[in-house]
Amino acid sequence: MDRKSNTLKKFSQQVIAGYQHFFDLEQPTTPLPQMKYDQLKLFLQQSLNRHYRVRIYFNHHALEDVTLQGQLTHRLDDQRYLLQNEATNVVGIVDMRQIRYIQKID
Repeated sequence: MDRKSNTLKKFSQQVIAGYQHFFDLEQPTTPLPQMKYDQLKLFLQQSLNRHYRVRIYFNHHALEDVTLQGQLTHRLDDQRYLLQNEATNVVGIVDMRQIRYIQKID
C-alpha cells in the first residue's frame, strides 16, 4: 500500500511540474512564511466578500509545490471554502488547515 502511495505522489508531482513548465507558471524564489490562523481567516473572509482573485500556496506535504489561482465562491464551514480555479473553471474545496499563504492577484 505504501508503494502505491509513493508512486501516486511521484506521478502527481510529475504532472504538476509538467503543467508548471508548459504554462510557465511562476514559483516564488524564497519559501513563503506560514500565515497566522487569524490572518488566514480574515483574508479568506475578505476574499470571499470582496470577490478578490487569489493565489493559494499549500503547506500539506503532498501539495507543497502546488498553487491554485481563482476566486472563492462559497464558505462551507469555518475551515473550508469553495474555490473556482480560473485556469480550468473547476470548483474545488480548499481547507484552511492546508493553506500556507494567500496572495491577492491584481
